[in-house]
Amino acid sequence: MITPPIGQLLYVMSAVVKIRVSEMTPFMTAYLVILALITFIGALSTWLPIMTGF
Repeated sequence: MITPPIGQLLYVMSAVVKIRVSEMTPFMTAYLVILALITFIGALSTWLPIMTGF
C-alpha cells in the first residue's frame, strides 16, 4: 500500500487507526531512508535474488 499517492494513504490510515499523521513521522522517515538506500545502492536490491539463486 505504499505507492503514490502516499499522502492520501497517510490520511486514510491515520483515520482508520485513529492516530495523528504527525505520530507517523518516525515510520515515514525510516521508509524514506530505506527507499533511498535501495534506490541509490543497486547491490541492495539485487542481493536477495542472487542469494536465493534467481
